[in-house]
Amino acid sequence: MRSRSNSGVRLDGYARLVQETILCHQNPVTGLLPASAQMKDAWVRDNVYSVLAVWGLGMAYRKNADRDEDKAKAYELEQSVVKLMQGLLQCMMRQVAKVEKFKHTQSTADCLHAKYDTPTCATVVGDNQWGHLQVDATSIYLLMLAQMTASGLRIISNLDEVAFIQNLVFYIEAAYKVADYGIWERGDKTNQGIPELNGSSVGIAKAALEAIDELDLFGAHGGPKSVIHVLPDEVEHCQSILCSMLPRASTSKEIDAGLLSIISYPAFAVEDPDLVAITKSEIISKLQGRYGCCRFIRDGYRCPKEDPSRLHYDPAELKLFENIECEWPVFWTYLILDGIFAGDQVQVLQPNTRSGYCCTRTTRGVTSKGFYHRCNSEQMTVALEQVQEYREALEGVLIRGKNGIKLLPELYAVPPDKVEEEYSNPHSVDRVAMGQLPHMWGQSLYILGCLLSEGFLAPGEIDPLNRRFSTNFKPDVVVQVCVVAESEEIKELLSDHGVVVQTMSEVLPIRVMPARILSHVYVRLGNCKKLSLSGRPYRHIGVLGTSKFYEIRNRSYIFTPQFLDQHHFYLALDNQMIVEMLRTELAYLSSCWRMTGRPTLTFPITRSMLESSMYLPVTPIKSKRRKALNLLEIPLPPPPPHPQLGPNVKQHKSHSAAELHLPRDSQGNTDFAALVRQLRECPTLQDQADILYILYAMKGADWLVELSGPGQDAVSVRSLLEELYVQAGACKEWGLIRYISGILRKRVAVLAEVSKKSFFHSRRRQRRVLCRQQTVCPE
Repeated sequence: MRSRSNSGVRLDGYARLVQETILCHQNPVTGLLPASAQMKDAWVRDNVYSVLAVWGLGMAYRKNADRDEDKAKAYELEQSVVKLMQGLLQCMMRQVAKVEKFKHTQSTADCLHAKYDTPTCATVVGDNQWGHLQVDATSIYLLMLAQMTASGLRIISNLDEVAFIQNLVFYIEAAYKVADYGIWERGDKTNQGIPELNGSSVGIAKAALEAIDELDLFGAHGGPKSVIHVLPDEVEHCQSILCSMLPRASTSKEIDAGLLSIISYPAFAVEDPDLVAITKSEIISKLQGRYGCCRFIRDGYRCPKEDPSRLHYDPAELKLFENIECEWPVFWTYLILDGIFAGDQVQVLQPNTRSGYCCTRTTRGVTSKGFYHRCNSEQMTVALEQVQEYREALEGVLIRGKNGIKLLPELYAVPPDKVEEEYSNPHSVDRVAMGQLPHMWGQSLYILGCLLSEGFLAPGEIDPLNRRFSTNFKPDVVVQVCVVAESEEIKELLSDHGVVVQTMSEVLPIRVMPARILSHVYVRLGNCKKLSLSGRPYRHIGVLGTSKFYEIRNRSYIFTPQFLDQHHFYLALDNQMIVEMLRTELAYLSSCWRMTGRPTLTFPITRSMLESSMYLPVTPIKSKRRKALNLLEIPLPPPPPHPQLGPNVKQHKSHSAAELHLPRDSQGNTDFAALVRQLRECPTLQDQADILYILYAMKGADWLVELSGPGQDAVSVRSLLEELYVQAGACKEWGLIRYISGILRKRVAVLAEVSKKSFFHSRRRQRRVLCRQQTVCPE
């Protein structure tokens, strides 16, 4: 029998530890892990974290295998991971109706459940009996699904599952504006069941969206249909909101140790290294104790003063928990992993020692090899000291189980008889272990840290998508602007002024389309009739999404920005406004572009942009109902050279029947046939709008107008108003445009979204200022 290598013996020891603390609890049918031997429910978040050690150990066996049995063990461990991830997928797919509904409502009553029955994958509590809306739980599943798929595991097996995952992406993409119950399931700090916007949820969602974008869920065996797509603008919204919140965790929580998961492994969601350092420093200085870190200040969970019979607290109860919050060793496992990854990044950034001199560009410019090497050596020393410090501290809080197995407890609490002593002298009392033993979430991260520390795994193996380099320096972005002419006439006019462009037909095979077409494309993305999934709700596409090329059914497409779409908002008819919006979008692109390659903004030059005094005679509108639209083809008076919104703007308002001199029949009722004849003969757009308003108010938007005579093709009042809106826009009749917009009840499709984002930005900026100036006030 061949002797076992030392590394093999060590791996076998970790395999026994994983088996006796994690895998022994795995359900053989569903693959799910219960929270503990006493708590049989399977939490989504806990299951994902608990299986990370199994995943890492499987890779370690495959990497260090020196016997056939090691390869078999690696396969067994990997399949245990696959089974758990598929079990969680089955739990969520059974609630597919909630995924479909939540995309539209984002309501706490329509969200996926946070925990399921381990043997059956069924739900265990009602929709309103638990804080189920936890965006971070769904997001950590998607993040680790992406990482595991990239590492070679095959978890997704058919296109129906691909469609469901695509819809989960749509489920979490609005995380930056969804108030949820957070990583601790309690909502705001007062534990009143009130959801709030949580930095940990936004950060994990942002990381998941970035990780799974353009990922083939079938791995090397897939094709275009198994690739997941994410809109980059949604990622940027999460990024901006997250950075405006940190180091604060939410409105009610000054700081939260759960943020360690987003500033380091597994999310690496924050790109500003200074913000990462500030957040970590806040956590350590305010939350760290002798046995781990508190979750957040005044956390009452498992405290001796907490009443376990009540789900929620009284409003004034938080003061009782100050200075006696339970301490969780799991956060030291995060800090161990953080130190390991920090050391790995320094090693990757070491200059090439084979050359005599090496310059490296940093955010401060070019630094010499000597200074750069010394800086990296200091960083490496700090990272190694952090790993060693927390490994030693963690060894002191581990509990020896049967056969000497090291177990990580859930938390350490103040004994009930020592509460007053701890109040008066914080961190002086010896605490006792409580809760789950082992705490599988923490046990898994502890084992993963050991595998990395002892060299069985490299950081890149549990981060194959390279998220750990998120804080690295990024080069400046060069934005490409592609100007195309609407027609040959526009091309010649530009050429006369020395501007050489191509028409849209000349850039074939690349097709230029408006942004609203891309919105319709995303509506069909993830569509699955079997699961009754409709894809992404029709929403605005931002400039990041329209500034890249798309390959759709073997054809190349590029899309114009949303702000140029006249159907989107009539201000796109104003050249001055277009120029201002273009400047804003170019600045946004240069600062927020994170994809490979350069962003390409396509800017079409239209007829109305280049006329003398920026006005042109309007080309007759083409339509199947040619005769019906003749009323809009009338000579128009020349518009004023510089129309401005001000006191001199003509006010367009509805008129009474007496003012309009409506024709009457023999019974004294309105003669609509005569009114239609007046509509056909009236000379101005304003008069047409007034008559159409009367028809709209008295007959409704769908009433058919027979402009060509009885029995001829009829057109609805709504269609005629739409045509009139186009004509008024071409003539820059702003008052008339607003008048018709009011009749049709047009609105800016993204007004609510923009307002909400602006609100969150302003509120978070205020929170950061308050956080810096905050002092503790006596109750």
